[in-house]
Amino acid sequence: MKKIIFYFILGLLILPACQDDDQNVNPDGTCLVQKMKTDFTGEILFDYDNDGTLISIAEENFNMKVKFQYDDKKRISKMEYYNFSGDSLTGYANIEWTDDQTVMSESFFFDYNGNPWLASKEKTELNDKGYPVKYSSYEKNENDEWYVDNYSEMTWDNDNLLQVDNYNLEPESGEYYLSKLVTYSYDTQKNPWYFQPAKILFNNFIDFPITKNNPVNCTETMVETGYSRTTVWEYQYNDAGFPSSYVQKIANTLTGEIIQIKEVSSIQYAGCK
Repeated sequence: MKKIIFYFILGLLILPACQDDDQNVNPDGTCLVQKMKTDFTGEILFDYDNDGTLISIAEENFNMKVKFQYDDKKRISKMEYYNFSGDSLTGYANIEWTDDQTVMSESFFFDYNGNPWLASKEKTELNDKGYPVKYSSYEKNENDEWYVDNYSEMTWDNDNLLQVDNYNLEPESGEYYLSKLVTYSYDTQKNPWYFQPAKILFNNFIDFPITKNNPVNCTETMVETGYSRTTVWEYQYNDAGFPSSYVQKIANTLTGEIIQIKEVSSIQYAGCK
């Protein structure tokens, strides 16, 4: 589970290396998410520094707290994993900026003897606006050499993620094949996490990408089998135009059969005007 969570973090890195200054500041001031209450992950707590930059997320049901560190350019530089109370370090991730548009990361967790082991290695490539356009996940072969096991390519429009193409490696041929297509559509309201300097959150926490607006529809299609499922979000908004709660419904695209329903019953903010 920890490895899956970390994959998603780096897969949705949206960083401000080349963004305009007005994209790094919340125009509504101190409208920051403090707490979410959900029926699938329990209570989620968000903490910020004095500048309103996210410094930790604590998730109740997974007994996990993640702390973020930044460099002098406000780029994410390290993540540390703790238990929910924050008193026991369970792992960490080192993040190295090759340049303003290339990020390499390695995630470590501790074994029973307290020794760190390398759990995952990823590369994220960004466009001129600082949005991820390619994410690669690495594995080791029998010769202990790193290779790209799978990668994703992202297509953006007007600061919203429109499509993700997922590719997997075919071991025998050494070629990559398109395995899954994911498409999104959006509302016209404000995404509360969009103005964070490093827009990083867990899929387990919010279940959608960090974009300018909030997704209302996502369709995932497995290329080989043709199986498809659709996720729909239904929001309530506060007076500032941010979501205050939502219901997420996942259904078989062809039959309409409901697969899963998740509810975020409350999103609490600090200082919303």
